[in-house]
Amino acid sequence: MSYGGSINIIGLDRAAILHGLYHGTRPLGLGKANDRPGFSLSEARELIELAESRQGPIYSFDYVCGRPIKVTFEGENLFRSAFYDRDAGHGACEAVIARLRAETETAREGR
Repeated sequence: MSYGGSINIIGLDRAAILHGLYHGTRPLGLGKANDRPGFSLSEARELIELAESRQGPIYSFDYVCGRPIKVTFEGENLFRSAFYDRDAGHGACEAVIARLRAETETAREGR
């Protein structure tokens, strides 16, 4: 099985990535009991900071509040996107990153 290649995330906010991935999938199985539809960007930022402080520069998220995330942050890349796509749909991880990249570019251009 392919675990997905790396996705370049240079210039993107990791908390925004986690937030986007969270809202791009749905809770599975017993994860429904832990689902937080109002999961915020600030909560995502707290989880990123906690992961960085505990695991260092390479860290992974399996499930976040009942939703399968299944990706690894390493440097300026996101790895194992195939696991996210398995639950959220083919190409879903790259679609989240593309949307965030477009939003970032629009904000930089002042539109």
